[in-house]
Amino acid sequence: MNKLRIVAVKFDMPFYAERPPKKWVELGDNTVAVRIDLSAIQEITLSSRSFDYRASIEIFKDETDLIVVKITGTVNALIKAESGFIQSVTGYFN
Repeated sequence: MNKLRIVAVKFDMPFYAERPPKKWVELGDNTVAVRIDLSAIQEITLSSRSFDYRASIEIFKDETDLIVVKITGTVNALIKAESGFIQSVTGYFN
């Protein structure tokens, strides 16, 4: 299996930051977006019923120590990877 495969997942947090950076406050940002990159992908499935992507996300490790990202909603995905990294946490106005 190709260990160089990378999948990026970007999602909005359900709540705004309690103590946002000064820059976010000055810009009027009201939403926090997080991007995670997953590498050494072992399994991936993806299906969607809509272009209005709304879903819940769970991130955990399974019994084989793989990182599992489970997304359920109008888009459904299951991603299993050997490693994952938080690439960015940003604010924006929604």
